[in-house]
Amino acid sequence: MFFLFWGTFLFSHVYLKQTINLFLTNQQNILTKQGLIFKFQSASASKWTIWPQVIVAYPTIQKDISSHPPQILWQAKQAIIFYSLSHPLSISIRLNGEQLFCSLNNLNQCIQIHGNSWNIHTSIFKNISQNSIYLQCDEIFYTSPSQSTETIQSIQVKNLRSKLHWNIQATPQDSLAFLSLNIQQMTVNVNNLSPQKLKNVYIQAALVQEPNNLYKLLVQNINSSWNNLAINSSGKLYLPFPQMAPTGELSLYLNGVNQAIYEQLSSLKCCNKLQQELSQTSLPSQIHLTLLIRDGVLYLGAIPLETRWYNDLKMLIRHYAK
Repeated sequence: MFFLFWGTFLFSHVYLKQTINLFLTNQQNILTKQGLIFKFQSASASKWTIWPQVIVAYPTIQKDISSHPPQILWQAKQAIIFYSLSHPLSISIRLNGEQLFCSLNNLNQCIQIHGNSWNIHTSIFKNISQNSIYLQCDEIFYTSPSQSTETIQSIQVKNLRSKLHWNIQATPQDSLAFLSLNIQQMTVNVNNLSPQKLKNVYIQAALVQEPNNLYKLLVQNINSSWNNLAINSSGKLYLPFPQMAPTGELSLYLNGVNQAIYEQLSSLKCCNKLQQELSQTSLPSQIHLTLLIRDGVLYLGAIPLETRWYNDLKMLIRHYAK
């Protein structure tokens, strides 16, 4: 019995070690096809744990390693790739330390986030073209540079849970990808305002391929609450390939508008006259807005809104849809 157990353990150890190495190789091949390069300072395999693990120091995804300095798209301080008994059918990845994210269309626009470890789980058995990724993190921080003039000064996210599933071999009208995201609380510090808290943020969306190189993004549900304001949104976007400039619309429902406005004004140490007048005014409790997207530009009625994040989104889609 002892030799059977020991033989099974050794077989499992070797199999999982090979699986981890194959996983790393596959990810490098995927990035290479996208014109990206995966680099790291060092990778060491632990020999003294019950299950094998690989520790990768400063994993980095670069767009162009010939430039000086290299054009970094993403970097973490440490990644530990291992097998977890709590997720027996998955390869687990733990990202430790701060992470750096840069925009594809402007590599000088980078944000650095801190917080607890990111725990990611992906299936051992499914192939590259069809898989799921689960992401968990208890707390994430982002703080703008000390001399930055950005409107948002800091963001704190608590209890983030997300699932991404994709199937690039799906038949037409089937979902190519599905995303669900849950955030228990998000605190945003904005210039000249008290900290704003969003609670119970939930996003659910699916990507479907239609005929004639047309992709449809179904925003099935966006829910959140901000103070006394309940927010709900849904809609659809059409993404023609290769332009990938979205066109569509989003319905936005706001409930508790009057209470939210009164609460925000009461917290301000100014605008006494305005506060007095609004306190005597009957404001609507519910508002329904339709946001229009035309060729990548967001409109409220005929008024175009900020589009910089759309430009980043289009650049990402164009790059990864090759």
